[in-house]
Amino acid sequence: MFRYALALLLALSLCASLAAPVSAGGPDHPVVLKVDGVGETPGLSPVADLLSVTVLPGESQGRPVLRLGFLSLGHAAPPDLKRSLREAGPIDLSIVDLTRPYNPVTLAVGSLRPKAEVFALDAAGDKRVAGALWMRADDPDAVYLTLPDGLLDGRTSAAPLRLEIRTVPRDGSAGETVTASYPPDKTYEASCAFVLHGNQGLGYTDVFNGRSDDPAGSGFDEALQAHEGNNVPGNFHVSGTLQTSAEWMANNGDPMDFNAWLASGVTAGWAGMVTSAYGQHIMPFVRNAMNDWAVQIQAQMTQTRYGYTPTVGWVPERVWLNTTGYPSSGVSDWIGDNWTGHGVGAVIL
Repeated sequence: MFRYALALLLALSLCASLAAPVSAGGPDHPVVLKVDGVGETPGLSPVADLLSVTVLPGESQGRPVLRLGFLSLGHAAPPDLKRSLREAGPIDLSIVDLTRPYNPVTLAVGSLRPKAEVFALDAAGDKRVAGALWMRADDPDAVYLTLPDGLLDGRTSAAPLRLEIRTVPRDGSAGETVTASYPPDKTYEASCAFVLHGNQGLGYTDVFNGRSDDPAGSGFDEALQAHEGNNVPGNFHVSGTLQTSAEWMANNGDPMDFNAWLASGVTAGWAGMVTSAYGQHIMPFVRNAMNDWAVQIQAQMTQTRYGYTPTVGWVPERVWLNTTGYPSSGVSDWIGDNWTGHGVGAVIL
């Protein structure tokens, strides 16, 4: 299949909102209530450092739950965080409903304690019970709270539910207090792009329709079906040799006509095209004239076949080096000018 990558693009983004519509009885999709800064308070332990607050619908027998994400509770933590975690003691956690500040309601209290270099709830509750704090094995850096029935009902921007989440280390070191509201007081958004990379040498290939032992699950056609059927924009890099293979197959009776399918996606708006160097060679180790030809010919092929003028390039094998200095010994060519000279203003590394 195409290799998916949420890539860093230097001029290409697709905006995807993390917020969801709120219904009268609570959300029917996850709703991010708060994204908090991390690592900003000196001495604040990763296990006391709240990262995010999210409402998830129907996680507990139809009841919505509150997910509290932490910077780290010790699972797969990088070395610098592991050092901080080893020095941390128990952390008390509380969630309070402050909708009526003069009459606050404690929704839950609990403690996170170190167990074999990771932190877990001192006493996890039954997720089926309102007010219970619990954790999930597949989400080890978060604590969940099952919300009481009706707590989210009828909430509006003018009259929201207001929550206070507090972490208090028992050793007297810094803790944190985070406030959040439902519905949220702002929309949290992220910019991302789906980039699909396909490469193949010249010759016979089964990558378009799939292998004979799994035709319904191993071909590039499933990737196009997913984007077209769900109208999800995708950015497709089809290497020059793969374009050529697809053209040969179409001219020899393949009814799919992969290149024509992608061209129709460009016309319909669900496909954008990414260019590259024709043979997918490691460019810095090849002479400038060859690199320039390879980028030029693939840009021309992409524009001619798909009706799309590419401005973003896929760097073959993700190799981008200077011509001097370590680790660039033996590098023949600085490849930046090969891209800009053919209308490419951004690359994916």
